[in-house]
Amino acid sequence: MESVCYITLEIASVFSIWKKIAEELLLPIMDHCDTVYQNALKSDLASLNTAYNRLCRFVLGCPFHTRQCTIYNTLKWPSLNVRRHIHWPQFIFKCIHFNYPPYLQQYFVPYTTNYQVRHSTQLYFSVPCVKTLIRKRDFRFKAPSA
Repeated sequence: MESVCYITLEIASVFSIWKKIAEELLLPIMDHCDTVYQNALKSDLASLNTAYNRLCRFVLGCPFHTRQCTIYNTLKWPSLNVRRHIHWPQFIFKCIHFNYPPYLQQYFVPYTTNYQVRHSTQLYFSVPCVKTLIRKRDFRFKAPSA
């Protein structure tokens, strides 16, 4: 009985070591350019999703046919798409409230009005008028409208 407990503890410690390595060394690399990947096409993001799923399977030691939702629930990690959507508002918040470069802050022009309205105490930004879908993916439009 003791040997079974010892083996399960060893497996659990190896799992936690691989998970820690992945969280501290590999996930920051994938998260670093999430704001850039936000505008990429789904076909271009497929290779990143594949690499992320391989990383998850490597950490768990799962076979190839293991379902992604099972892997994500076991690791308690969100999917790569969800991670991208989480990092986008965080990046915008940091651009507004911290000292980010002026070339990023110039796109956040506060919206002002001469009328007394309910939302006059809140911070709103003017969003440029765009007519094409390509321009809607641009940082100038997407960041203030988020």
